[in-house]
Amino acid sequence: MKMKRTGRLRWSGAIVAAFLALTPLLGMGTVASAQSTSEAKSFLTDAQGLTDGLTPVVDQESLTVTQKKDVTALKTISADPIENFYLEFTVEAPRDGVTDPFDFGLFFRDQGDDYYGLAISSAIGDSGPGWGLVLGQTGSDPSSVDSGDISASDFPTDVGSTYDVVVAAIGNDASFSVNGTAVAMLDISDQSAAGNISLASGFLSSGVVAGDKIAFSNVTLYDLNADSAGTSTEASPTPEDGGTPTGGQTE
Repeated sequence: MKMKRTGRLRWSGAIVAAFLALTPLLGMGTVASAQSTSEAKSFLTDAQGLTDGLTPVVDQESLTVTQKKDVTALKTISADPIENFYLEFTVEAPRDGVTDPFDFGLFFRDQGDDYYGLAISSAIGDSGPGWGLVLGQTGSDPSSVDSGDISASDFPTDVGSTYDVVVAAIGNDASFSVNGTAVAMLDISDQSAAGNISLASGFLSSGVVAGDKIAFSNVTLYDLNADSAGTSTEASPTPEDGGTPTGGQTE
């Protein structure tokens, strides 16, 4: 399928501010507990089981997101709004993540002004690799809702390192893993409606080198609300701005 090319402009500065609000919390014991990582692992396993018999919306695609100054760059991969999903992708580190940080992630349940954004960074603040979840809601600036660290063993920062990422969302819950290690359970109850799913980079200004390309490969997306024929079993709202998330502009 053809990927939509968009740039999230209206909220880019506010998204950066929301993620910066997370940095004092990182590196201070925010690594998920064994119990929560076990729950996250089980959640991902169950979500993967739900893909049996489904036709993927995106199947083993490759794409690049070009970083831009002051813009959270993204590419929308869902042709239609999706509520519950199972997503896999691989990212290659474009540069050394300690001396020259980078980030990547996704927007999901994205209806324009209402969305979740999950960012994974090689270095947030003075800590090592970490992640943050941001919530966008109509009439408000994006806010940080959750965050944590990622162990260095699961997130090597050398140039050329690869990261196999799995993200699943079902109902009020989501979870994700990096290189086979479940990282955290996420509460996504504040935005339950179906929306676009996009892969992105440039959540943090420190993670942007204008013109650098973040390579995503093995991109596979399942709509867990679809039946075995690939048709959605629930009615989905039409995204705002003609399908371009959050007032973004086509590159």
